Amino acid sequence: MPVEQQGSIFVVDQDWLRCDLPLPDPDELGAALTGRHKQINGQVVFGGREMPALIFVSNETDHCSYAILHEPKESHIEFAPRPFGATEHYLALFYSAYSFSEAILPEQRCYLPATFVEPTLYNRSLKKLVPLMHAKNARRVIISGSAGAGKTTLLRHLMLQIARTSNSTAQQTNIPVYIALRDWRKTDSFELCAKRALVDLKGDWLADNFSYFAERGELTFALDGIDEISNDLRDTATRDLRLFAKQYANCSFFLSTRTGVETRPFAEFTDFELRPFNEAQVREIIFHKLHGQRPWKPFWTRLASESYLLDLVGNPLLLTLLLARYVRKELSPHFITESIAAMMEALVDEWDSVRGIVRSKNAELSPARKTNLLRILAHHVDSSSGHFSTQEVADKLRRVYPDEAPATVLALLEQHTSMILRRDDGTWSFRHKLIQEFYTCLHWIDRLGSKFSESIGRISDSLDKKSSRMLRFMTGLSSDASDIVADALNAAPPYRAGLAIGLCESLSQRLTIDPNVVDGFAFYCRLLIENIFAEAKSVEVQTESSSVWRLIVTAPDVNSAEWIHSLSELLEAIHKVRDGSASQALCKAFDESPSKETQSLSVMLTMDGEFQISHEEEGASNRFVASLEPTLPELPNGMDPDSIPQADATRH
Repeated sequence: MPVEQQGSIFVVDQDWLRCDLPLPDPDELGAALTGRHKQINGQVVFGGREMPALIFVSNETDHCSYAILHEPKESHIEFAPRPFGATEHYLALFYSAYSFSEAILPEQRCYLPATFVEPTLYNRSLKKLVPLMHAKNARRVIISGSAGAGKTTLLRHLMLQIARTSNSTAQQTNIPVYIALRDWRKTDSFELCAKRALVDLKGDWLADNFSYFAERGELTFALDGIDEISNDLRDTATRDLRLFAKQYANCSFFLSTRTGVETRPFAEFTDFELRPFNEAQVREIIFHKLHGQRPWKPFWTRLASESYLLDLVGNPLLLTLLLARYVRKELSPHFITESIAAMMEALVDEWDSVRGIVRSKNAELSPARKTNLLRILAHHVDSSSGHFSTQEVADKLRRVYPDEAPATVLALLEQHTSMILRRDDGTWSFRHKLIQEFYTCLHWIDRLGSKFSESIGRISDSLDKKSSRMLRFMTGLSSDASDIVADALNAAPPYRAGLAIGLCESLSQRLTIDPNVVDGFAFYCRLLIENIFAEAKSVEVQTESSSVWRLIVTAPDVNSAEWIHSLSELLEAIHKVRDGSASQALCKAFDESPSKETQSLSVMLTMDGEFQISHEEEGASNRFVASLEPTLPELPNGMDPDSIPQADATRH
């Protein structure tokens, strides 16, 4: 019989129902509809009821489509009449409900259809990286990863694609059902949760016919956050999920969970682990979040200059949190202590709190306990190996948490914060070294005197990166950094690049500090630079225009490679100061120098641009060129200009 397409469904042509002509039989219809029609299996609404049919879809707009109705398979399930457009209305609401990522701050939210960045997946069974298509095509999938790695975002992206496809084709129905497991109740079952999710999006008709669609495999379930089910309910929920998946074996299931949560009950599921974003993916997110609001390249250059922070923000939650604070003009990547503190607070408490997640009804790990445990672990990590055994820290853990076995405490800490992880050999380590260093400094802050003098001794003698980072944390965590900086200047030998670099990076933050101390630091840096330039064979400043600055330095013959490396590190550290507490004082000190070459360094503090250093060899001499020029707007590597989102799409 003739049918007409209305949206994604086919309806029997009303004119045909009113005529008296006999219907052609299937053989006659099939023979007549060749060449101009394609055949698909789908559903036709006939007499207010949706029925399976072989549909002949016309390839030309001015020709009719036809369908051969199939009698429904015998089933004990009573199929309720379908209200017109019921599925389409549900899919439209589904698309609207899950088009944005979750967030702590409104500025973090991403509009997924326009700004989704494809992640890197690791297939645990194959032990190799695989493209996203592997997860899309699998029917039993676990998406695992650390807190904030993008598990929920990926699930939503996959379900949005299903919703979009289901809403634009007449082939077999594939309806997405999204269940946030954080809402799991003691009296729940997965079928009850699924029906509740359908009803919440006006899918009452789908909920009424749930068993019909589930038995036919026409539902795809996204079960978000096994780890978010309260510990005392998780075993029961896991058993119910296994039975649910077995009962409706024709359906597809996508689960998400944090690493460290037991997934062996789901042995038939393929586990895809989300890996941290690489630099290209980080740049793409930065572009999407800052597009139309603030230039993206200045943020990227600041972030790229903090290599250890760049490693940490491979986590999408932490990256977008830093970006949101940057958009609000509250943080910059150079404000390292404030940035790390905000990120750690998010992982310890805020990320769960803003989403209403209660991981245990007994408050096994309060935010204060988590922080104390992390401080203790960070302080006792073997700095040479970077990892520790349960036994090594057992006594320390019992002081904070006497009622639970140390191994259980560590497992819970991994699940709740993702800051530590269990290694293949059974030992533990911090997921990122920067996190361990930050919590070590929190532990030291009460005993700052002895630890501070150790750090000063290290950075005075050499370019000790770790000690410089620890000094930044200690100054940033202090209620007043004046004494720390003053003591460093008084205790250190004069004119050491290592100390100047460490203090420059510390003062690239916003610190509470005495202006006289900052002036002393700036004068120290000026004298150091003047002495270094005096040692050089030649120093030349070039200003091709008011916006381009070049410094060409030829190194002395003795220890030239080490000399160039030291000066390069110092200039990069001075460039960072433009955001922090010492910017004006340092700029003033350089301007007051009798040396024109030293005066020119003020450009690095007053002009925001791309700072680069290149090393050259000219005959027997070594030299380097430091340059600063404005950054031109451009797209991140590999981005198509046509993929730029609409300016208002990311602000919903």
